[in-house]
Amino acid sequence: MRLPILEITRVQGENALLAYKRTEAERRLFQEMDGEAAKLPESASLDEYHDIVAIVGTRHGLTRWQSIAFWTRTAFSIFEPE
Repeated sequence: MRLPILEITRVQGENALLAYKRTEAERRLFQEMDGEAAKLPESASLDEYHDIVAIVGTRHGLTRWQSIAFWTRTAFSIFEPE
């Protein structure tokens, strides 16, 4: 799965993430990830969120890193932790 948002580099900055318009495939994937993440309790840790989005991402051929990066960038318009 090609996800152009993952091609945005840190050098381009977070403003590039804010200005980016997601593709239809990216919108669908984010909705799926967000739906699963919404099932977590409010007390869930960031690691638990990462685990959930990684499971969803794996179903779409993504690595754990790609899944976390995609979710972080689309949910918060920031870059994932290094």
